[in-house]
Amino acid sequence: SSGVTVITATLAVPWALHWPTRRESRLFAVVAAACIAAAALLVRDPAAGLLGCAVFAAIAGYVAFFHTSPVLVSVIVLALVTSAINAARLAAAGDPAGATAELLVVTVGVLAVPCSVQVLVHLLGSDAAESDLDALTGVYNRRGFRRVGCDLFARAREAGVTTGMVLVDLDGFKRINDTRGHSAGDQLLVAVSDILRRHAPRDTVAARFGGEEFVIAGHLDESRAAVLAEHVRRDVAALPDAITVSIGAATADIR
Repeated sequence: SSGVTVITATLAVPWALHWPTRRESRLFAVVAAACIAAAALLVRDPAAGLLGCAVFAAIAGYVAFFHTSPVLVSVIVLALVTSAINAARLAAAGDPAGATAELLVVTVGVLAVPCSVQVLVHLLGSDAAESDLDALTGVYNRRGFRRVGCDLFARAREAGVTTGMVLVDLDGFKRINDTRGHSAGDQLLVAVSDILRRHAPRDTVAARFGGEEFVIAGHLDESRAAVLAEHVRRDVAALPDAITVSIGAATADIR
C-alpha cells in the first residue's frame, strides 16, 4: 500500500506545479485506477477491499468530466472486475449475503457518479454551446472563439504543430445595409459564414468576430492558411452581392 501511495502522490505533483496537460491528467486517472485496484486486491480482508472499491467512483467521476468515453469505460470495467473479485473472496470466506450487498452498493456508486457527471456535462455543454454561437450566422461568436480557440492552441502546443489565423473583413458592408436594407446585409453575413464553415478544416474554428469581421484559426501552417484564404476570397467574390473582402493570414509555432 505504501508503494501505491508513493505512485499516486508522484502523479499528483503536476497539480502543484502547473495545471496538468490532457495527457498528464489521463495518465493520472488511469494509473490511479490501477493503484486502487492493486490496493483493493492486495488487502487481506476482502470486505475491506470491496469497500475500498468505492473510491473508483471518484476517479470515474473525474474521468467522466474531463476525458473521453473510452477512458471512462476502461476505469468502470476495472472497477467492476476488482469489485467482483473481492466479492467472490468475501463469499468464499463465508459471507455471501454481505458480499452481494456490498457489491451492489459499490456497483451503484461506481456507475451512478460518472453517469450523473455526464448528464451534468451535457446540460452545461448545451447551454454553453448556445451562448457561444452567433445567433444570426450559426458560427461561433467572439466568446465561443476564445473558448474553443484556446483549446485548439493548447492541443497544437502539445502536438508541436503550427497554428495559424485567417482574418476576413467584408469591404463596403455598410453600403449593402444602406442601399439594400439590413435584411440583405444579414443574408450576406449568413452566406459568408457558410463559406467559412465549408472551407474550415476539421482542426480549426470559424467565428464571427465582429459586425462584418470573421476569423478562422487553428492548426494551419503557412501553405494551408494561404490556400484557405484564397478559397474564401474566391467564393465570396462569386456571391451575387458583388462584394470583396480584405483577408490577412498569419502563422506561428507555439512553444
